[in-house]
Amino acid sequence: MIKQISMFLKNQPGELARIMSAFEDENINILAMCITDTNENGIFRVIVDNPGKAESALKKINVNNHTSRVLVVEILELKKLFLEMNSNNLNVEYMYSLDKENLVIKFDDLEKGYNILKKLGYKLLEEDNENRMER
Repeated sequence: MIKQISMFLKNQPGELARIMSAFEDENINILAMCITDTNENGIFRVIVDNPGKAESALKKINVNNHTSRVLVVEILELKKLFLEMNSNNLNVEYMYSLDKENLVIKFDDLEKGYNILKKLGYKLLEEDNENRMER
């Protein structure tokens, strides 16, 4: 499982630039990101190379955030992946692409999803003791 940081932002110009500047000042690299919005607010989800450092940087600029766990799974066959999730009664809360070979997935029961994917032989990214991603 991988740490993901979700930020709750005002839906207005400059919010993303402020975060990017804070991350740049602390040498934090974004590995994946996803933005969703409503009329008044946005949710900016990121996977970064140093989650602890990112949380500190966000605190300095008063950005509300929440850290959660997600799975990063190698894409083999999407149809097969979703059929397996369906047959095991797992709901996808959201997902986005990490790169052309990996999906970030948040299930309603993350532990169950992790165990099923491992059992089925899917390759999942993990974090080492220093929060670096590895297979």
